[in-house]
Amino acid sequence: MVELIGLPRFRMVTHGRGDIFVSRVIEDWGSWEVSNTALLLQVLGQPADFIDIGANIGWFTLVAAHALSGRGQVHSFEPDPAHLAKLRANVSANHLENVTINSCALSDRNGDARLYLNAVNRGDNSLLPSIERSGSTLVRLQRLDDYDGLSRERPLIVKLDVQGSEIDVLTGARTLLTSYPHDVVLFCEVSPSALAAGGRRTAELAALLDEFGFAAAFVDRARPRIIPMSWQRLVDHQEDDNRRHPGADCDIVAFRRIDGLMAPIFTMRGTS
Repeated sequence: MVELIGLPRFRMVTHGRGDIFVSRVIEDWGSWEVSNTALLLQVLGQPADFIDIGANIGWFTLVAAHALSGRGQVHSFEPDPAHLAKLRANVSANHLENVTINSCALSDRNGDARLYLNAVNRGDNSLLPSIERSGSTLVRLQRLDDYDGLSRERPLIVKLDVQGSEIDVLTGARTLLTSYPHDVVLFCEVSPSALAAGGRRTAELAALLDEFGFAAAFVDRARPRIIPMSWQRLVDHQEDDNRRHPGADCDIVAFRRIDGLMAPIFTMRGTS
Protein backbone atom coordinates (compact mmCIF):
# COMPACT_ATOMS: atom_id res chain seq x y z
CA MET A 1 0.00 0.00 0.00
CA VAL A 2 1.12 3.54 -0.80
CA GLU A 3 0.68 6.30 1.77
CA LEU A 4 0.97 9.97 0.80
CA ILE A 5 -0.01 12.86 3.04
CA GLY A 6 -3.40 14.21 2.06
CA LEU A 7 -4.45 11.17 0.02
CA PRO A 8 -6.17 7.92 0.96
CA ARG A 9 -3.92 4.86 1.01
CA PHE A 10 -3.86 3.17 -2.38
CA ARG A 11 -2.67 -0.03 -3.98
CA MET A 12 -0.02 -0.14 -6.69
CA VAL A 13 0.45 -3.13 -9.00
CA THR A 14 3.98 -3.08 -10.49
CA HIS A 15 6.22 -5.10 -12.80
CA GLY A 16 8.11 -6.30 -9.72
CA ARG A 17 11.82 -6.94 -10.15
CA GLY A 18 11.33 -7.09 -13.90
CA ASP A 19 11.72 -3.29 -13.99
CA ILE A 20 14.81 -1.80 -12.35
CA PHE A 21 13.50 1.76 -12.00
CA VAL A 22 9.83 2.73 -11.69
CA SER A 23 8.49 -0.54 -10.30
CA ARG A 24 11.48 -1.23 -8.06
CA VAL A 25 11.51 2.27 -6.54
CA ILE A 26 7.77 2.15 -5.83
CA GLU A 27 8.10 -1.29 -4.24
CA ASP A 28 11.16 -0.37 -2.16
CA TRP A 29 10.25 3.18 -1.14
CA GLY A 30 6.50 3.49 -1.62
CA SER A 31 6.84 6.50 -3.89
CA TRP A 32 8.11 7.70 -7.25
CA GLU A 33 9.66 11.03 -8.30
CA VAL A 34 9.23 12.54 -4.85
CA SER A 35 9.87 16.15 -5.90
CA ASN A 36 7.43 16.14 -8.82
CA THR A 37 4.83 14.33 -6.73
CA ALA A 38 5.08 16.89 -3.93
CA LEU A 39 4.82 19.83 -6.32
CA LEU A 40 1.99 18.24 -8.27
CA LEU A 41 -0.01 17.64 -5.10
CA GLN A 42 0.14 21.37 -4.37
CA VAL A 43 -1.27 22.17 -7.81
CA LEU A 44 -3.89 19.42 -7.48
CA GLY A 45 -5.43 21.16 -4.48
CA GLN A 46 -7.79 22.98 -6.82
CA PRO A 47 -10.46 21.59 -9.18
CA ALA A 48 -8.80 20.69 -12.49
CA ASP A 49 -8.46 18.04 -15.16
CA PHE A 50 -5.22 16.09 -15.52
CA ILE A 51 -3.58 14.59 -18.61
CA ASP A 52 -0.94 11.92 -17.97
CA ILE A 53 1.12 11.53 -21.17
CA GLY A 54 3.37 8.50 -20.91
CA ALA A 55 1.45 7.11 -17.95
CA ASN A 56 3.57 3.97 -17.48
CA ILE A 57 1.91 1.83 -14.78
CA GLY A 58 0.01 4.80 -13.42
CA TRP A 59 1.81 6.48 -10.52
CA PHE A 60 0.79 10.02 -11.47
CA THR A 61 -2.58 8.84 -12.75
CA LEU A 62 -3.40 7.39 -9.33
CA VAL A 63 -2.05 10.39 -7.42
CA ALA A 64 -4.08 12.79 -9.56
CA ALA A 65 -7.23 10.66 -9.56
CA HIS A 66 -7.27 10.45 -5.77
CA ALA A 67 -6.45 14.14 -5.34
CA LEU A 68 -9.12 15.21 -7.84
CA SER A 69 -11.85 12.82 -6.69
CA GLY A 70 -15.16 14.63 -7.18
CA ARG A 71 -13.32 17.69 -8.56
CA GLY A 72 -11.80 16.65 -11.87
CA GLN A 73 -11.11 14.02 -14.50
CA VAL A 74 -7.88 12.19 -15.37
CA HIS A 75 -6.98 11.26 -18.96
CA SER A 76 -4.10 8.78 -19.24
CA PHE A 77 -2.19 7.93 -22.42
CA GLU A 78 0.04 4.86 -22.57
CA PRO A 79 0.91 2.79 -25.68
CA ASP A 80 2.88 -0.13 -24.18
CA PRO A 81 0.60 -3.18 -23.72
CA ALA A 82 2.49 -4.37 -20.61
CA HIS A 83 2.20 -0.97 -18.93
CA LEU A 84 -1.44 -0.72 -20.00
CA ALA A 85 -2.28 -3.97 -18.23
CA LYS A 86 -0.77 -2.68 -14.96
CA LEU A 87 -2.35 0.75 -15.43
CA ARG A 88 -5.80 -0.76 -15.88
CA ALA A 89 -5.24 -3.08 -12.91
CA ASN A 90 -4.25 -0.13 -10.73
CA VAL A 91 -7.25 1.97 -11.70
CA SER A 92 -9.54 -1.01 -11.10
CA ALA A 93 -7.95 -2.04 -7.79
CA ASN A 94 -8.44 1.46 -6.42
CA HIS A 95 -12.03 1.76 -7.72
CA LEU A 96 -11.26 5.03 -9.50
CA GLU A 97 -14.16 6.28 -11.58
CA ASN A 98 -12.63 9.56 -12.77
CA VAL A 99 -9.95 8.01 -15.03
CA THR A 100 -10.09 7.49 -18.79
CA ILE A 101 -7.32 5.25 -20.17
CA ASN A 102 -6.25 5.72 -23.79
CA SER A 103 -4.15 2.97 -25.39
CA CYS A 104 -2.09 5.11 -27.74
CA ALA A 105 0.95 7.35 -27.96
CA LEU A 106 0.47 11.06 -28.47
CA SER A 107 2.36 12.66 -31.35
CA ASP A 108 2.12 15.30 -34.09
CA ARG A 109 0.17 13.00 -36.41
CA ASN A 110 -2.44 10.27 -36.38
CA GLY A 111 -1.43 6.81 -37.54
CA ASP A 112 0.84 3.99 -36.39
CA ALA A 113 4.48 3.69 -35.33
CA ARG A 114 6.92 1.30 -33.69
CA LEU A 115 7.40 1.67 -29.94
CA TYR A 116 10.89 0.49 -29.00
CA LEU A 117 11.01 -1.39 -25.70
CA ASN A 118 13.65 -1.47 -22.98
CA ALA A 119 13.31 -4.85 -21.27
CA VAL A 120 15.31 -3.77 -18.19
CA ASN A 121 14.24 -0.17 -17.61
CA ARG A 122 10.61 -0.32 -18.69
CA GLY A 123 10.22 3.42 -18.21
CA ASP A 124 12.66 3.97 -21.09
CA ASN A 125 10.38 2.82 -23.90
CA SER A 126 10.47 5.27 -26.79
CA LEU A 127 9.26 5.94 -30.31
CA LEU A 128 12.95 6.53 -31.11
CA PRO A 129 15.11 3.44 -31.82
CA SER A 130 18.16 2.85 -29.61
CA ILE A 131 20.77 0.16 -29.00
CA GLU A 132 19.45 0.01 -25.43
CA ARG A 133 16.07 -1.22 -26.62
CA SER A 134 15.76 -4.86 -27.56
CA GLY A 135 12.31 -5.16 -29.11
CA SER A 136 9.40 -3.18 -30.49
CA THR A 137 5.65 -3.24 -30.87
CA LEU A 138 3.29 -1.45 -33.25
CA VAL A 139 1.24 1.25 -31.50
CA ARG A 140 -1.40 3.79 -32.47
CA LEU A 141 -0.50 7.49 -32.67
CA GLN A 142 -2.94 10.32 -31.98
CA ARG A 143 -2.72 14.09 -31.84
CA LEU A 144 -3.95 15.55 -28.57
CA ASP A 145 -5.70 18.24 -30.62
CA ASP A 146 -7.92 15.46 -32.02
CA TYR A 147 -8.83 14.03 -28.61
CA ASP A 148 -12.45 14.82 -27.75
CA GLY A 149 -12.52 13.54 -24.18
CA LEU A 150 -11.78 16.83 -22.41
CA SER A 151 -14.66 18.86 -21.02
CA ARG A 152 -12.68 22.15 -21.10
CA GLU A 153 -14.67 23.20 -18.04
CA ARG A 154 -11.75 23.31 -15.58
CA PRO A 155 -8.08 24.32 -15.47
CA LEU A 156 -5.72 21.78 -17.01
CA ILE A 157 -2.60 20.08 -15.64
CA VAL A 158 -0.42 18.07 -18.04
CA LYS A 159 2.38 15.65 -17.15
CA LEU A 160 4.65 14.83 -20.10
CA ASP A 161 7.29 12.07 -19.98
CA VAL A 162 7.88 10.54 -23.41
CA GLN A 163 11.62 9.88 -23.75
CA GLY A 164 12.58 12.36 -26.46
CA SER A 165 9.25 12.80 -28.28
CA GLU A 166 8.15 15.87 -26.32
CA ILE A 167 8.30 18.27 -29.27
CA ASP A 168 6.12 16.00 -31.42
CA VAL A 169 3.55 15.68 -28.63
CA LEU A 170 3.42 19.43 -28.05
CA THR A 171 3.20 20.16 -31.78
CA GLY A 172 0.17 17.86 -31.92
CA ALA A 173 -1.36 19.75 -28.98
CA ARG A 174 -0.76 23.27 -30.30
CA THR A 175 -4.42 24.27 -30.63
CA LEU A 176 -5.40 22.84 -27.26
CA LEU A 177 -2.55 24.46 -25.36
CA THR A 178 -2.77 27.87 -27.02
CA SER A 179 -6.56 28.25 -26.96
CA TYR A 180 -7.56 26.42 -23.77
CA PRO A 181 -10.12 28.61 -21.96
CA HIS A 182 -8.64 28.12 -18.46
CA ASP A 183 -5.24 28.05 -16.80
CA VAL A 184 -2.76 25.39 -17.96
CA VAL A 185 0.32 24.00 -16.18
CA LEU A 186 2.74 21.51 -17.75
CA PHE A 187 5.15 19.23 -15.86
CA CYS A 188 7.78 17.86 -18.24
CA GLU A 189 10.90 15.72 -18.00
CA VAL A 190 13.64 16.99 -20.34
CA SER A 191 16.55 14.82 -21.49
CA PRO A 192 18.95 16.43 -23.99
CA SER A 193 20.31 13.02 -24.96
CA ALA A 194 16.82 11.63 -25.61
CA LEU A 195 15.90 14.70 -27.66
CA ALA A 196 19.16 14.39 -29.61
CA ALA A 197 18.29 10.80 -30.52
CA GLY A 198 15.44 12.25 -32.54
CA GLY A 199 17.52 15.07 -34.00
CA ARG A 200 16.10 17.66 -31.59
CA ARG A 201 17.57 20.03 -29.00
CA THR A 202 16.42 21.45 -25.68
CA ALA A 203 16.40 24.91 -27.27
CA GLU A 204 13.71 23.79 -29.73
CA LEU A 205 11.50 22.52 -26.91
CA ALA A 206 11.98 25.76 -24.98
CA ALA A 207 11.23 27.88 -28.06
CA LEU A 208 7.99 25.98 -28.68
CA LEU A 209 6.75 26.39 -25.11
CA ASP A 210 7.73 30.06 -25.19
CA GLU A 211 5.77 30.44 -28.44
CA PHE A 212 2.77 28.82 -26.73
CA GLY A 213 2.87 31.55 -24.07
CA PHE A 214 4.37 29.60 -21.17
CA ALA A 215 6.90 30.83 -18.63
CA ALA A 216 9.61 28.49 -17.35
CA ALA A 217 10.62 27.06 -14.00
CA PHE A 218 13.30 24.51 -13.15
CA VAL A 219 12.48 21.82 -10.57
CA ASP A 220 15.04 21.57 -7.78
CA ARG A 221 14.72 17.88 -6.97
CA ALA A 222 16.65 18.21 -3.70
CA ARG A 223 14.25 20.58 -1.93
CA PRO A 224 11.68 20.15 -3.65
CA ARG A 225 10.98 23.60 -5.08
CA ILE A 226 10.75 25.43 -8.39
CA ILE A 227 13.18 28.07 -9.63
CA PRO A 228 11.55 30.40 -12.19
CA MET A 229 13.94 31.48 -14.94
CA SER A 230 13.97 32.57 -18.56
CA TRP A 231 13.76 29.89 -21.22
CA GLN A 232 17.26 30.79 -22.40
CA ARG A 233 18.68 30.43 -18.91
CA LEU A 234 16.95 27.07 -18.52
CA VAL A 235 18.45 25.86 -21.81
CA ASP A 236 21.92 27.06 -20.82
CA HIS A 237 21.58 25.44 -17.39
CA GLN A 238 20.54 22.09 -18.80
CA GLU A 239 23.11 22.03 -21.58
CA ASP A 240 25.88 22.87 -19.09
CA ASP A 241 24.64 20.16 -16.73
CA ASN A 242 24.56 17.66 -19.58
CA ARG A 243 28.15 18.46 -20.52
CA ARG A 244 29.25 17.79 -16.95
CA HIS A 245 26.95 14.79 -16.50
CA PRO A 246 26.27 13.17 -19.91
CA GLY A 247 22.78 11.69 -20.10
CA ALA A 248 21.45 13.82 -17.24
CA ASP A 249 17.83 14.92 -17.39
CA CYS A 250 15.84 17.54 -15.53
CA ASP A 251 12.25 18.36 -14.68
CA ILE A 252 10.63 21.63 -15.68
CA VAL A 253 7.30 23.31 -15.05
CA ALA A 254 5.78 25.47 -17.78
CA PHE A 255 3.08 27.84 -16.55
CA ARG A 256 1.07 30.88 -17.62
CA ARG A 257 0.06 32.53 -14.35
CA ILE A 258 1.34 32.76 -10.79
CA ASP A 259 -2.14 33.39 -9.37
CA GLY A 260 -3.89 30.34 -10.87
CA LEU A 261 -2.98 26.68 -10.45
CA MET A 262 0.57 27.66 -9.46
CA ALA A 263 -0.53 29.98 -6.64
CA PRO A 264 0.13 27.44 -3.82
CA ILE A 265 3.68 26.86 -5.07
CA PHE A 266 4.47 30.56 -5.43
CA THR A 267 2.95 31.27 -2.02
CA MET A 268 5.31 28.70 -0.48
CA ARG A 269 8.26 30.22 -2.37
CA GLY A 270 7.42 33.59 -0.91
CA THR A 271 7.37 32.27 2.64
CA SER A 272 10.39 29.97 2.42
